[in-house]
Amino acid sequence: MHTILFVEDSEQYQSMVKKILSHHKLIITDDPDAVESIVKEQKIDLILLDINLPKRDGYSVLSDLQSSPESASVPVICLTGKSAVSDKVTAFSLGADDFIQKPFDPIELKVRVDSKLLKAKKQRKQNENFQCGSLRIDLNSHLVIHESSKKEISLTQTEYKLLGHFARNPGQVFTREQLLSIVWGNEGSVFDRAVDVHICSLRKKLTPYGVGFKSVPGIGYKLDLKDLKKLESNSISL
Repeated sequence: MHTILFVEDSEQYQSMVKKILSHHKLIITDDPDAVESIVKEQKIDLILLDINLPKRDGYSVLSDLQSSPESASVPVICLTGKSAVSDKVTAFSLGADDFIQKPFDPIELKVRVDSKLLKAKKQRKQNENFQCGSLRIDLNSHLVIHESSKKEISLTQTEYKLLGHFARNPGQVFTREQLLSIVWGNEGSVFDRAVDVHICSLRKKLTPYGVGFKSVPGIGYKLDLKDLKKLESNSISL
């Protein structure tokens, strides 16, 4: 059984999702401002997030979740009545792992939630550390440290996934379609632009430390680094 936080102000959908995901523990709130404290106080395995919320929209909540160390690694599925391409692009660009439009099929919701939970469990089991330029990367603990200054570089969950995949496959070129499948899976309607947005963000954060991403015209991207190596230790000492 996993613990899922459902951020939703509709009592109808609260009741519906509670029945669909009865095999998990469901915590429900209609207050977007309460999300941060809930994540800090309890171990949350996945978040279902409505976009149309009172006080402020779900996009701002998603942005806060991705920028916080306590919640950046928690998978987030946007569950919303919004259907425009721009809404999906915004959600994925902010770090959402999936986007499900209301009304939805109960079986599809259950399968997609369980799929994300299984994928997250597999990722937590990985104990991989890499030396990338002047950075040391612990993919299991979601830590990226500049060794000389001991400064931690903050990345979103999606950025960690992308960096981890490139680090495991140094020098290999990946198309946008491959990256979409590897990082987001086939469950969500993600677009090429989401890959470009996250690569751009990674460049800004990591290029100053000698870690770059090279665009290969007509194909995609590759990690632009020659001295990447896998380390034996499973933790980083700060």
